[in-house]
Amino acid sequence: MKTGMKQTVIGEIPADWKVAKLGEAGKIFSGATPDTKVTEYWNGEIAWCTPTDITALKGKVYINKTQKRISEAGLINSSASLLPVGSLVICTRATLGDCAINLIPITTNQGFKSIVPNENWNIHFLYYLINNSKEIIRRLSSGSTFLEISKKAFENIDVPFPPLPEQQKIAEILSTVDEKMAVIDEQLAQTQELKKGLMQRLLTKGIGHTAFKDSQLGEIPESWEVVKQADVATFYNGRAYKLTEWEAEGTPVIRLQNLTGSGKDYYYSNLKLPAHQYCHNGDLLYMWSATFGPVWWRGDKAIFHYHIWKIEVNAERLDQNYHYYLLDNVTARMKSQSHGSAMLHVTKGGMEKLQVAIPPVPEQRQIAEILTTLDDKLQVLTDKKAQYQELKRGLMQQLLTGQRRVKVPAEEVVLA
Repeated sequence: MKTGMKQTVIGEIPADWKVAKLGEAGKIFSGATPDTKVTEYWNGEIAWCTPTDITALKGKVYINKTQKRISEAGLINSSASLLPVGSLVICTRATLGDCAINLIPITTNQGFKSIVPNENWNIHFLYYLINNSKEIIRRLSSGSTFLEISKKAFENIDVPFPPLPEQQKIAEILSTVDEKMAVIDEQLAQTQELKKGLMQRLLTKGIGHTAFKDSQLGEIPESWEVVKQADVATFYNGRAYKLTEWEAEGTPVIRLQNLTGSGKDYYYSNLKLPAHQYCHNGDLLYMWSATFGPVWWRGDKAIFHYHIWKIEVNAERLDQNYHYYLLDNVTARMKSQSHGSAMLHVTKGGMEKLQVAIPPVPEQRQIAEILTTLDDKLQVLTDKKAQYQELKRGLMQQLLTGQRRVKVPAEEVVLA
């Protein structure tokens, strides 16, 4: 055991820390739902939080609005509690452990246990402590339809209890990392919005044109032409595989989950296929089932599975990078018209017949370069955020267990 540490029911913690029950951090409130059949209970002035509101925060610390509101009558005639500003609302059903600090008085539905902290606990420290305790909450939960932790089990969770000044310092450090990520999120949102607007303009109006003409797709620059995709590109179907055709090694077979990041494991095949059924680094693929859109293959020689097309362009008429953005824009428009991916139906024949407007190849390359620059910026920001997320995970694990101590001025300890 390290010097200055002690063994407890939650593992090693600093000798001057204590172990407390979560229920000792303050008063715990459960949520409730007013009768939905009584209209006067709803659409009032009191914020009413559901797990959907917490999910919508995407990891942000604070909540200051909710999708639904209840009335004073709804509050009085239900077991919901009005939580003061600076409480911690915690999802204890389904999205276990997701939480936020409220900046407005708030009520919640029954999918929450909320903490109104006492004077011995820092609310931000509690926020990070709960975030770091999601697995514990999950283990103590039960349920057939969805997992839920009882109020008693929640209150009895053992947690580390540092002196208040140290809680505050730990929270300050982690809040600083969150603030950095919030700045990056804002930069990402701005860059994505810029790209969206630029892509729409560049793919319809081009660069520096003053003369336009009418077409089947609306007004386009005079030097552009409208073509069917089949006239300028070839779409190759992927191959469906039987379970008996998978191998432990060989040529990797790319499935949708390998392109979306939801699955890293590959199946393999040793079948000898026509050359067009293989893809190589830099090839343009298109996902056409469940997940939709163009994607670059960045790997060695592979086979693309059913639900994926490989696209080869006629380089004399169509730049491959431009085609990527054209497909991205077309897919976004189709999703919008079909109200999301769930209702989208895309066929190879339909994509081949789809009419698109294309400029001369040199202008295509210019447009692609502009949009690629924005994509590069988005990637830099995404990578930067991932680094901060990793830093935060490491700091939470070290700081919230006392493995890494923070310096607190002596006068703060005395005052505490």
